[in-house]
Amino acid sequence: MEAVIAAQMAYFRSLGRAFMWKVYTQDSPSDLETRLLRAGFEVQAHVTLVVLDTARSQPATVLPPGVEIRRVDDATGLAAAMKVQEVVWSQDCQWLHDALKEELRTQPDTLSIFVGWSEGRPVCSSWIRIEEGAPFASLWGGSVLPDFRGRGFYRAMVAARAEVARQRDIAHLYVEAGDMSRPILERLGFQALSQVAKCIYRPPGVA
Repeated sequence: MEAVIAAQMAYFRSLGRAFMWKVYTQDSPSDLETRLLRAGFEVQAHVTLVVLDTARSQPATVLPPGVEIRRVDDATGLAAAMKVQEVVWSQDCQWLHDALKEELRTQPDTLSIFVGWSEGRPVCSSWIRIEEGAPFASLWGGSVLPDFRGRGFYRAMVAARAEVARQRDIAHLYVEAGDMSRPILERLGFQALSQVAKCIYRPPGVA
């Protein structure tokens, strides 16, 4: 296994790029995460892979007056989505903006981005990716500004994206859930399948 790890590290060093190796509970060898750390990886996060059967009905979400969740596909909407992400995660999301913009241009049928507004202000954002030919879709970016949490915004974004999946006959949704979102998702019917360690390798000189 060490030879496989070393080969991957050498390949990305030759590209001058960092990369992520996701280690799932069921992966072998059972000490893969430890071996990666010993080789020079760092753990970015531990998350839980949770899955929902889209046929399962979702509890109704009632948002406060003046609030709406809607799909966006233009420059203004994408900028609003990224503004939320930057505030919640305290980081520059220009790279994410550019990546999603390119996805919308080249794969508009597989990416749907949602933004929630309260009195004209973007307060939450998220997106769903549909895998071509696969019976599942993935949920990403579910973020709500701190002052607006606990009001149903996160649940409403899950419901909006689940509806996209149902309309496309997607049988399952999955999320790599952090500690904050996992309890909400489990209350909505998602079931935990695996723990995931997100391990990052950064070649020398690569940020």
